[in-house]
Amino acid sequence: MNLKERKQIELDPDYPKKQKALENLLNKIKKISEPNRSILLGFHEGYSIKNGNTIGTQIKNLYVLRRITEDFKVCLSKLTAKDLEGIRINWTKQKSPHAISRDLRVLKALIKHTNQKKLVSNENLNAPAPYSTIEGKLREEQIPKP
Repeated sequence: MNLKERKQIELDPDYPKKQKALENLLNKIKKISEPNRSILLGFHEGYSIKNGNTIGTQIKNLYVLRRITEDFKVCLSKLTAKDLEGIRINWTKQKSPHAISRDLRVLKALIKHTNQKKLVSNENLNAPAPYSTIEGKLREEQIPKP
């Protein structure tokens, strides 16, 4: 246990719950078929832990990527521009602009981690999250058309 983990434990009273949630999420990821399983676990070890992300951020990153593999049935090592466009359109219909922005950051980190250089500059990853109305819902004209 490193110094950063000790500080997290001292400062966060929910740390044991988060640790258990991370273990449960990792167990769910182990049930995902290859190659997505190894990509997710490699991303967790090589990016989240290596960069010193907090346990909450680690959970969030893994959850977003696991949902992509389950909802869109895509291979994370072979993402295409069309896959990214479909993911963004789907998210725009379901999520808030803040959630879209956060999830795109996670997806972009994965793409950089897996060395898919062609996709890093894709407009669907770099486009700003759409503005929302006061109620937090997207207006019809803000939803991208396929």
